This record gives sequence, structure tokens and C-alpha cells, in this order.
Amino acid sequence: MDRTFHFFHYQTATLHYSNYGKGSKALFCFHGFGLSGALFYPLEELFSTEYTIYNFDLFFHGQSKWNAGEIPIEEEFWSRLIKEFCKENNISTFALLGYSIGARPVWSTAQSVPEKVKEIIAIAPDGITNSLWFDLATGTVFTRYIFKLLLSNKFYINTFLTIGSFLKIIPSVTVRFARSQLRTKAQRDRVYLTWVVYRKLKANNSLLSEILNKHSIPLTIYLGEFDKIIRYKMVKPLAEKVKHTTIHTLAAGHLNLIKKVQEYIKLVK
Repeated sequence: MDRTFHFFHYQTATLHYSNYGKGSKALFCFHGFGLSGALFYPLEELFSTEYTIYNFDLFFHGQSKWNAGEIPIEEEFWSRLIKEFCKENNISTFALLGYSIGARPVWSTAQSVPEKVKEIIAIAPDGITNSLWFDLATGTVFTRYIFKLLLSNKFYINTFLTIGSFLKIIPSVTVRFARSQLRTKAQRDRVYLTWVVYRKLKANNSLLSEILNKHSIPLTIYLGEFDKIIRYKMVKPLAEKVKHTTIHTLAAGHLNLIKKVQEYIKLVK
């Protein structure tokens, strides 16, 4: 089966995505930070007979472009983008799959066009409960300035991570992940822009749970037993309000959870 690659242009946004599968249903996939759509290729094999898969690069990743600088994506804009994408590709309904920060567009899609959403699969999902660090870094104009300044110099960020690790206010796994993603200026710019631009795409837990319940949209959440980044307490405010929620906790950390999800789905299919 051939995988094809495409671009979708809408105002200040260019989405790059791949197409795979021959199923009658559509599945929209959004990968995590620092990764690419290739993350989901093994999962696509399992879904390819049931779904036609649209696997998107996040902005500032792969070939997707956000041409509005640091201006955040508003949910209303995202809603119009998704509607136009569906119109261009003749898609009436779809399922959603998001991993880590890739869950943020999933929540906003479900909140803005619930009539089109048939199912949600969320893997270690971000955007339900913000971490303290995310709120501090992106919450105000002043803290965004400090965040940008911190990331402007490798010495600053390494010193910050060293002190945070020593004081045990930043988990060691987070420090290791941060160091791997902040080595170069291009990487540090990507962290800043991704966090700042995606900050307004998130779950409004009361609204989203009401919408999912009203439209009977099933929500499946996969968590890693050893994940120090996304824990159950961070998804609890949404998960406990949605009637049709299934949670699977697998023996994995944050970075190898996709592989464990693939193994689990292959086992139960």
C-alpha cells in the first residue's frame, strides 16, 4: 500500500500530511513534540483497512508552516481550517488520534466541530491539565519573554535544568528529555514557538465533557505506567466527566508508549 504526501494551505497555515489506508472512515492523527508523522506509521498498518489516515505534521515540525510568528492559534481559526480541509477532501466525519502535545488540536477539534467527530484516541494526552512549567512559560507576556530569554542561550537553559534537577523540582526524565531537545538554537526555537503558538488549543474540561456526552463520542486514553510527564491526575478532570471513557495503562514511559499501544492493539484486534 502506497503512502502519499500532500499540502493543505489555509490563510496563515500550511499543513503537510500523509495519506495512508483504504478504509471507508477517516482518521486524523497528530504526533508529539520533536517527532513527525512517521511516529504513527506502525499504528497505521493496524488501522489501514478500516480507515483512510490523514497524518499531520505539527506546525514547526516537518514541512507544516505557521506563518503568523508568535501569534497563538485560536480555536475559532482551527475550526475553520478543519472545516475547509474536510470540504476540500470530501470528508463528512472522522476519528481523532493525538499523542502528547498532539492532543491539543484533538481537543479543539472536538470542541469546535463535534458533529464531525466519531471517536477520540488520546495517547499520553497534553492539554487537559497544564503543567506548572507550561503555565509559567506561556501564561503572560512577561513570562513568555523570560521563557524566550532562557532559551536564547544554551548556558542559561543548562544551568536552569541543572539547578532544577539538583533541587528535585524537575524530574530527571524531564531533564534528560529537555537536554535532548534543546541542544541547538533551532531546537530551542521550536520549543518556544510550539509552546507559545499551541497554548490556546486545549481542553475546556466542562465544555468538552458536555459535548462528548451529548454526541456520545467515545474517548479512549492510553497512559504509561512509568510516564513522568503525563500522569493520570492530569487527565482525570476530563476522563471522569466523560461517560464513554476507556483508560488503558500500559507498562511504558512517555517516549516508548506508542510502541506499547501498537503491541496492545495488535494483541486485542
